[in-house]
Amino acid sequence: MPPKRPRTNAAPVVDVHRSKPPPSRRTDSRGSREEEWVPPSPATTKRSLVLLTVWRKEEYKVVLKFKVEFINGLAHKPVKWLGYAAWCLHGYDGVIVDNKGKEVGLDMKLIGGMHYYFKPKDKNQDHDILDTMKCKKVLAVRDAQTSVTGATDNATSFSKTVKERDGGCVFTSRNPSTCHASHLIPKRTAGSYEEHLVTHDVTSLGTVQNPLNGITLWYTIHSFLDKQKLTILATPNPYLEDNDLKRADPSHPKEKSRAKLISRNYKNEKKTKQHFPATRQYTLHWFNWLKGTETERQEDIAHCARAAFHTTNESTLPSDTVCHYRYAAVLLYNCVDDSNTVVPPDPDSDQDEEQQEDKGKQKKRKKREEDEDGPPGRKRPKTLGGQASSSGRSRPSSSRSVGKRRSVGKRQVQESMGQPEDRLRKARTKSSRSLNLSDVVQSPQIVSDNDRREELAQRIQNMFGLHRRAMFVNQKMDSIGQWAESKHKASKVLKCSVATIHAFAGLSHQKNAMKGLEASLNNLAESDSSEIIQSTLSKVEEGVKDLRENLKGVQKSNVTAPLIEELKASVVSLETRLSEWRLTHPDKTALRIDIYNRKCFVDPNSRKQTPTLIAYCIALVGRAFEGASERSALILLKIFGRSLTRLGAGGETIDISPSTYLVHFCLLAFFKSHISPY
Repeated sequence: MPPKRPRTNAAPVVDVHRSKPPPSRRTDSRGSREEEWVPPSPATTKRSLVLLTVWRKEEYKVVLKFKVEFINGLAHKPVKWLGYAAWCLHGYDGVIVDNKGKEVGLDMKLIGGMHYYFKPKDKNQDHDILDTMKCKKVLAVRDAQTSVTGATDNATSFSKTVKERDGGCVFTSRNPSTCHASHLIPKRTAGSYEEHLVTHDVTSLGTVQNPLNGITLWYTIHSFLDKQKLTILATPNPYLEDNDLKRADPSHPKEKSRAKLISRNYKNEKKTKQHFPATRQYTLHWFNWLKGTETERQEDIAHCARAAFHTTNESTLPSDTVCHYRYAAVLLYNCVDDSNTVVPPDPDSDQDEEQQEDKGKQKKRKKREEDEDGPPGRKRPKTLGGQASSSGRSRPSSSRSVGKRRSVGKRQVQESMGQPEDRLRKARTKSSRSLNLSDVVQSPQIVSDNDRREELAQRIQNMFGLHRRAMFVNQKMDSIGQWAESKHKASKVLKCSVATIHAFAGLSHQKNAMKGLEASLNNLAESDSSEIIQSTLSKVEEGVKDLRENLKGVQKSNVTAPLIEELKASVVSLETRLSEWRLTHPDKTALRIDIYNRKCFVDPNSRKQTPTLIAYCIALVGRAFEGASERSALILLKIFGRSLTRLGAGGETIDISPSTYLVHFCLLAFFKSHISPY
């Protein structure tokens, strides 16, 4: 007789080709009921994408969608990164299986078009992922409003402590004066963050003003972090080690300049030296790879850049637990597959859609009856149709009025934007299937109240229970806010005086010039020749000097003041970078002419300016020390110009030979001796 198979609780591999679908739950040999993890017909996708189901419960599931190229660019072992992505979302320990239920090895490559599943090892989990997803709303919005619970002294102490620990931007090594002490958990969560962070233990954090919740970032990276365009991965963790992740491209401009700053000795400078921690690493990952965002990754910060700190004591570094939770928030914000994700209804939400709609209809009907009845004691005029109306016109039919009513979601959009009730009543008489820009943008608070749009998206998400609609409304309101903000700025400029408008236009041109100078300095590398480095630095120094002089005479007003402050900050940042370059590449020019015609001698490395400089010095000596008249000095320069044109190869790019030098000097000496000094 064949030996009997031992009893086991492990679920057998599900055959995806069976004709009859299995039930959602099955009974094992011991009689316990456990859930089938891989469905009989898994969802499919394109060959350039992969799907990852991070959580399943009955018919509900959360599915993430990634590009294969994106995951391969993050880690040497992409399957381990998939396990980390699921673990940081809900904290479960498990394995990655394919669409046939077979465990995938950690060293295997990704298969394009495959639907992977994260299968927990323990069936009895402490909490539901639904609680985690609801808490992600706290982090998956911009930190546009500071918390009122934190005092100013605490905020100042937090910023000072974090900047002293980091020594500048941890990913670009920029000076702390141009950086922000960013909160990984937004400040506006205040003391309620502990009840939200249910996935990972953060009880040791205490408060959001704890330096373990902070990290120093350049202002551009700080903005990208708030907009969920990037996030930070802390290693080691239960799934990834530091050597599992890929490094940034060393040829990236920011990585080149940063390598020089980190290796420099700062004994006699204000800038503190930074080091890479030995026990814990923090890696920056870009998540916004949409078309048109190439400039941000190519100029502002390198993908997969590592963090460097002035103090590398592990007990003072940013909390790795908070980094895991922030990474999960960015995953939900950017990578949720709306077509396959089914979220359970929120038990804590308000009334469902039908109840909301019935309540809205009753409110509109009551409002319409009050308008028709008019004030007490006033008789309603009779109309031809026998119906009374406060305006003397016949009341529209029921079907027509229903067709003109706005949906409940649209009415809540308008109410959340702060519109008065009478404007809502007038807006309900218009027919529209989408958001009416004229109704939403009229509120003056939309320009600066960005967090209200995010709150609106969360309300709609609770009301309908669909992540896709919430994301659509969020993007819609972002575009509306940008349009309204530009319209508000334009109207503000038009109401100013003519002088202010000219000053604003001039500042805009200076801002473009500043961007050009920054681009020239960003493109400069240590591998360039000495002539190119000296020429570029001289050009940038002259441009910065002109900008600083031009800013002194600009008329300040409510319109120009923000732009002036922005330009001044850019000038200070550029001067700091220039001083850093000059430490290794000092200006060795023998003569620097800085008078009214100094633009003729801007580039000291050009050979074509050498005879011009000598001729100018001869004329200057004759004028200053030999008593030559102004006319004689001008004649000397005129003769030199004519001889240079006649004897040279032509144009401004002529190459002066030794013979040409000799002829020039002979002519100058001859004419100088025959010209009267008076």
